[in-house]
Amino acid sequence: MTSPVHDVAVIGAGPVGAPRAALLTTLGLSVGVPERATDVYPLPRSAHLAAATLGNLPDIGAWSVS
Repeated sequence: MTSPVHDVAVIGAGPVGAPRAALLTTLGLSVGVPERATDVYPLPRSAHLAAATLGNLPDIGAWSVS
């Protein structure tokens, strides 16, 4: 049996998949994210961020808390 290419597959790089993949990489995992869209979605997808989401942003290097 051959070794897997990635430790985890997150299907889709949408508003849930992309942060999930980023957080998994902070755990040292190799993450593959197949995405069928070939471009960034042109319209906003959310109106707010939950407190739990804000707490995760520094972990993936997307936000700096001063």
